[in-house]
Amino acid sequence: MAFLPPGLAQRASEAEVTIRGENLRDGEYTLMHLLTTYESKLKKGPALIIRHRIMEAKAIKEGVEPNPVGTDVSYFMPDYGDAKVMLEPNYKGYALGLLGLDQNKVDKKKLAETLDLIGGERQLARGMLIRGVTFHTTKKDGGDFIGINWHPVAGENVPDAPSVKKRRAEIEASKASNWKPEEEEHSTNGASAPDVPGEEAAPDVPGADPMEGWKQHPKNATYFFRPDKTKKKAYTKEQILAGQATE
Repeated sequence: MAFLPPGLAQRASEAEVTIRGENLRDGEYTLMHLLTTYESKLKKGPALIIRHRIMEAKAIKEGVEPNPVGTDVSYFMPDYGDAKVMLEPNYKGYALGLLGLDQNKVDKKKLAETLDLIGGERQLARGMLIRGVTFHTTKKDGGDFIGINWHPVAGENVPDAPSVKKRRAEIEASKASNWKPEEEEHSTNGASAPDVPGEEAAPDVPGADPMEGWKQHPKNATYFFRPDKTKKKAYTKEQILAGQATE
């Protein structure tokens, strides 16, 4: 496994996000991020590869079964040929979806730092969850193209969230952290990366704080509420991180 080459994260942070390709079958998925690796010695050329494990899968197209839960899949972004121009916007689009950020509002310098952390030794996203929904579009040659739109999973995209840290530790204790690509570059099975201190202080990730907008209740410090909501329901921090806050 190797990490991002110098400059790629900065270029990706400045790229314009378009559509994202993925080798998943039609479906709506919840995926666990296993690792990000830049492989420079593949037969056809170098590529950025993000490995996931499918945690949930839901059929969205009649007659098409989604990839099964427990399967490991690769998000393969070639750094060669005609597809090379899509690597940076696709990588940026993935990070924006993971963290729930707006490309028109995010600070590009901070985003570049975050992209480096996701694709470097820190492996920032390991153990986080991301939701992916497939879609179809027509290629220039008239052929069918299946892509995927990325969406955040509230409370499961923060480095120091207890559930993320638990999954990270489990991944690092397994072979999933030392995955190497087979000659079959688009293989949907496999998984692995180097040890990353799970208890390390979480870095400054732009826009990834799930407590943003919540204020501590003046009468009970255990609870938090959103002052911008008409119905000011109160929740514990644990409920907010778990995505159980509906207001």
